Order: sequence, then C-alpha cells, then structure tokens
Amino acid sequence: MNLIQDGIVEAIFELDLDGPKPGFSETAYRRGWLCMRCIDEESSKWLQSFISSCKPWEGASLKVLAGKDLPKPRVATAFLPKCAEETNERIFHFLARQNRGLNVESWRVLSRKREGAMSALLTLLIDVESAEILEKNSDVSIKLARGTIRPRLLNKQPQKKPAKEKQEASGEEGPSVKDDPKLLGEAALEDATQNLEMLKVHESVETQETTESAPPAKPLKAFRPPLQGGSGKPQEPLPNLPKKKTKKEKERRGSRGKK
Repeated sequence: MNLIQDGIVEAIFELDLDGPKPGFSETAYRRGWLCMRCIDEESSKWLQSFISSCKPWEGASLKVLAGKDLPKPRVATAFLPKCAEETNERIFHFLARQNRGLNVESWRVLSRKREGAMSALLTLLIDVESAEILEKNSDVSIKLARGTIRPRLLNKQPQKKPAKEKQEASGEEGPSVKDDPKLLGEAALEDATQNLEMLKVHESVETQETTESAPPAKPLKAFRPPLQGGSGKPQEPLPNLPKKKTKKEKERRGSRGKK
C-alpha cells in the first residue's frame, strides 16, 4: 500500500500547472485496499486514469471502485470474558494472535460496556471476510478463556410504525383516545369525576330513604350491668316517696306550736 500511495504522490508532483488539480480529504489503509476520498469529480476522474496505468510492482493489477461498490462492513456483537479491564487495543491484539482468519486490524469499536464483574460487551464494525468466518463459528479465543463474536443478520432493520396520515380539516375524525396518551388521561379523569358524582348522589338518596322509612328511636332506659350488682334488665323508675323532714324543719314546727 505504501508503494501505491508513493506512486500517487509522485504523479501529483509531475502534473503540469495547467493540468487537473486533484485533491483528497482522507486516505486510510484497509486490508487489501486503499481508501481515498476525492474532494470533487475532477479528482475522481484523474485518480481513475492514473491507477489504470500504475504499476508499483511487477504484475500489479489495480482498479478504482466507487464507494457504493465497496464491500460494506458488518456489525457484530462480541462477548469477551475477563476483558473488562483491558483496552480495545489489547483486546484486538489478543484476538489477532489467538484466532485465524480474522482481520482485526480493520475493525472498529462502536460501543462498549461492562458485563458482569470481569467481562466486556462490545459492538464492532468488522470486515466481510471476518464476518463470513464468524457466521460459521462464532467462538473465539481470548486470553485464557473463550468468547463469542456474532455478526448481525444482513438487511435486518428495526420495524417502523406506519406513519399517520395527515388529517384534513373536513371529513376525517380526530385521533382516537387509545392512540393519544393525553386524550386517554383526560377521558380517564372525566370518567372518574362522573363516577364520583354518581356515588355522591347515590349516597344522598340512600341516606334520605333511610331517614324517612326508619321509626323514631326509643328513649334509652336506665341500665345497670350485672357486674355492678344488677340483674342486667332495664331498671324501672322509683315511685315518688314523701321526703323526710330535716331537723331544722322539726324545730321550726315545734317553736310555732309553743307560741
């Protein structure tokens, strides 16, 4: 790849001042190919014309592919035990040296989180060749344990809910209560209020009927419990007995008689 890049740089150096003006925003190495981003159509056409005649080594056969024609990487989920404290670089280092056929140098880490006490769960962007190998056998060796790297299925997209059709001012009904949480809450509040009002009316009617139909309460009689020496039966009122005369009254009457 270095020979190809050096050849492109030398070709740019030899261009005439009145010739094309190729420009590139990014150059990156991939396993088996070189990725170059052209800034415009002129740069792309110049690169295609140069690569067709470029021979960086004897027997070299190079070609230029557009971005849409390149093999698209695959997304994979990796569960790696005893790697929670390891860096991504060290994890890739172990995978490359303990497993055959995996082009780990071109992989990228999209996300990572800790799984349990000692394991790591990674979402990776891997090359097509590695994905084909892992689809046959997802088990991988990592340090002194075995982990798994499972490529996701192709063309698997999350199911999207059908978009709601735009409502016209005339003819169409508004959104149903079930589809709108706000309307659902308002309906529930209205039902609860109505039920509460019905309950109050029902209670008032029952209270009024009970008051009108019930006989007047009898006055309570004096009652003496058996534990206090009584018989447990209502006590009859005592007859009116003549009051006993006090000593003073007797003395007054005696004094009147002496006079």
